[in-house]
Formats: sequence, structure tokens, C-alpha cells
Amino acid sequence: MTLDAEALLTIHRRADGWEQLVARVLDAGEPRVTATALAEAGMLLVAESDDPLDVLNLHTLVRTLTLTVVPFTERDWSEAVMVYHSRRRSLGTGAARFGECLTAAVAARTGAAVVSRPE
Repeated sequence: MTLDAEALLTIHRRADGWEQLVARVLDAGEPRVTATALAEAGMLLVAESDDPLDVLNLHTLVRTLTLTVVPFTERDWSEAVMVYHSRRRSLGTGAARFGECLTAAVAARTGAAVVSRPE
């Protein structure tokens, strides 16, 4: 299981469905988050509030959930471009979000499903 920025922010904000996400993470073997998803979530938190504690709490969340941070590699960038291209064609330009495409590329390399919001 690979969490994207939306999933991290859902848990961080304790938004609807956050408890189910935490349960899924705790039940998953080797839960992951991409470095790009962490950067995206951190930037969104800074944009919402200039409080550095929000970003510190994101670090705490990663440690508490024992998430493995997976790097974005040279191999991933071309996969991310292909995912973006595919989503633009099938879902439209608004549905092809950069951060989700970056996370999908890393998840494809590691063989893990992407979790972005509560089901």
C-alpha cells in the first residue's frame, strides 16, 4: 500500500474517513509513502497555514504509522509522464493531477496499490 498526499492529509486533518485509512495502513504489510507525496502534502500544509508545527506533525505521522518513504528515481519520471498522458486522455485535463501521477509511478515500480482517499 502506497499513500498519496490526499491520504496523508485526510489522516493529518482527521477528515472524513481518516480512521478507516489508519486501520488500513496498520493492517497493511509494509505501508509506504513516496517522497513526492510527502513534499506535496507538506507544501499544501504550508499554503494553508504558516504554522511549522503542521509540517512537524506530518513527520510524526510518518513515524507513528511506520511508513517507509520511497524515493522518486530516474526510472519513475518517465512512468509518471505516461500515467499523466493516459489520465489526461481518459479522464480529462483536470483529472490528471501531477502529484497523483508521481505517486502512481513509484507505486507501479514497487508493486504497491495507491491509496488516496477513504473507501
